[in-house]
Amino acid sequence: MDDLAVDHIKPKERFDAPIIFVHGMWSSSWHLKKFTNYFSKNGFSCRALNLRGHGDKKSIGKASIMDYVEDVMKAIDQIE
Repeated sequence: MDDLAVDHIKPKERFDAPIIFVHGMWSSSWHLKKFTNYFSKNGFSCRALNLRGHGDKKSIGKASIMDYVEDVMKAIDQIE
């Protein structure tokens, strides 16, 4: 059930605070591409999460809201 994936867009410049984008229901990180491209071009380090069940495996409905909170917390912990 642990199919969390995180896309990382590295910036040309670096600001202190990275941005983590989290998609909504029935979506995935590809919906956030416009935002990650914009902010990374403006010097922010961007991450867009694919919450469990929303990436390639499409097992939506098998995770609770607390599972998604755990996914976001894991992604935050992985940021340097």
